[in-house]
Amino acid sequence: MKYVTLIILLLLFVLSSQLFAQENDVSLIINGNFSLPTGDYGRAIGDNPIMTRRAGFDFGGNVGLASFGYGLGAEIISPVGFSGLEWMLSSRFLLNSTNNKSVQQEFRHQLGDSVNVSIELGNWINIPIMTGLRYRYLLIPNLFLYGIVQGGINISKAPSLTVRVAQYTAENTEFEFTRDFGFEVGFGVELLNNFDISVRYLSLNTPRYEGTRKLSERLFPQILSRENAILGEERSIAMFLVPSATSYFNDDEFLSPIFYVVIWIFCFIDRCTGRELVP
Repeated sequence: MKYVTLIILLLLFVLSSQLFAQENDVSLIINGNFSLPTGDYGRAIGDNPIMTRRAGFDFGGNVGLASFGYGLGAEIISPVGFSGLEWMLSSRFLLNSTNNKSVQQEFRHQLGDSVNVSIELGNWINIPIMTGLRYRYLLIPNLFLYGIVQGGINISKAPSLTVRVAQYTAENTEFEFTRDFGFEVGFGVELLNNFDISVRYLSLNTPRYEGTRKLSERLFPQILSRENAILGEERSIAMFLVPSATSYFNDDEFLSPIFYVVIWIFCFIDRCTGRELVP
């Protein structure tokens, strides 16, 4: 396990021992998430899409082609001793579909409008695991406004790509899971202690993805090998999130094992993805 991950886990264990040793009002929030991609992550096509024997069907720049998404999340929240200030630990599983219309039209134009070009894209997967602070302000009885800021690690996978030209498979690309840092800021409303809705900006940096790209010699006759390794292909990830929840759990005896399960899952994913977070 890398040093950065080890430090984060040690901090989580220290915080958890303090939280559950005290009789704090620890809460678990399960929320649904709707996501709207922004920046390069949501662009439908790059500045200079081109076909090359090295990069295959290059969409131009580090565009993500991501569209509307959804997911499920959980947040553990506990007061930290200062009125209104709370510590939080969160994790989400986010899925974004992809938009292939613009790139399909572009490459159909490049190859000739009479050529049948089919581009199939998979989905984006993001699993951010973050910790930070939330500040809550009582506006009127039973109505709180709050702001949050948190940072952590994101485990992500870029969408697969299959391109078919006429009856041939011209490209087949698969990416592996990778990790990078990210942060989240936002504000929200909490009503009657059992309804919560917020708007957040989630920036997940520019991960470098590894994988395998297979090209067809029929469309790329000068390639030296049909199968090539992808080493560090960059994609920017950023989105707006709208998490909403309708219930809270406040049982410390129930939440304590859940907290350690989250840490165990983090260790398992870290072992499976096993890449350096920093050079």
